[in-house]
Amino acid sequence: MKRGYYKYLKVLFALIIVCCMPISTKADIGNNNRYDDNSGSSSSSSGSSSSPSSGSSSSSSSGRSTGSSYGSTTSGLDGSFFAFLLVAGVVCFILFGGMSAITASGDQNESSTAGAKKKSLLDIIKDNNPEFVEEDFIALAKGIFLRSQYAWSNRDLEELSEIETEDLYKQHAVLVKDYIKNNKINVVEKILIKNCSIYSYKCANNKETIKLRITAMMKDYVIDASSKEVLESDPSKDWTLKYEMTLEREFGYDGINIDKEHETYQCPSCGGTNKVSNDMVCEYCGKDMKVNKSDWLLDDIHSA
Repeated sequence: MKRGYYKYLKVLFALIIVCCMPISTKADIGNNNRYDDNSGSSSSSSGSSSSPSSGSSSSSSSGRSTGSSYGSTTSGLDGSFFAFLLVAGVVCFILFGGMSAITASGDQNESSTAGAKKKSLLDIIKDNNPEFVEEDFIALAKGIFLRSQYAWSNRDLEELSEIETEDLYKQHAVLVKDYIKNNKINVVEKILIKNCSIYSYKCANNKETIKLRITAMMKDYVIDASSKEVLESDPSKDWTLKYEMTLEREFGYDGINIDKEHETYQCPSCGGTNKVSNDMVCEYCGKDMKVNKSDWLLDDIHSA
């Protein structure tokens, strides 16, 4: 929008310069004719091509020249005034009509770009998961988030092992065992998820990864496991916390060999040759090559 604004300012500046320039071409011609008459040129000179209006005596020519001079000057002023009005109208149209059009166009571009980004992300996910429903996945992610928080609070390593990847589980197991050793419990309760949204997707190395942002309100404090004495934080306070969470699952194909040179593969079910595509479904027998999809597991969670 700024570029368009500067463009119209340049046009306005140029038009102002044009308006300020004297439009006096005809007046200049009149002045030249009067100058020739005062020099006392001969009648043959008066009849020359340099003075088209001449054709009689010098005195007559002089009179016409003087009249032509003033008449031409008056005509030039009228033309300049008319040009000023015309230019002023054009400038007003450009400023009030053109700028509003640019603003509207900019707003449309911004909204369409934002919509295109979200649509693009969902389309990419659906390329590998035609059955993907965003609302269902968000509900799944919220469930995993709640399970992980309560398992942490209960120091339940078995529950954590069921919903976390091996690497994340190893990290959390060390921390949970440390709480157990020190006879402490990190109490997390009364959790209310206020917002949950997808912001990233990746499919590589036979793994699918979806990242989400979560905002949740909860009580979060530490107590002594035996006496229940509060050691850290305030049990009466509700904390609003922001997290970034990564869910991951394995994603592979059913024992097919892809011909990278021709970008084709042979269906293990019917033997048909297929082109590599996003859906990876045999066009002859309908077999879906995407198998071995494990459950979504929590691969990372940290404060945003």
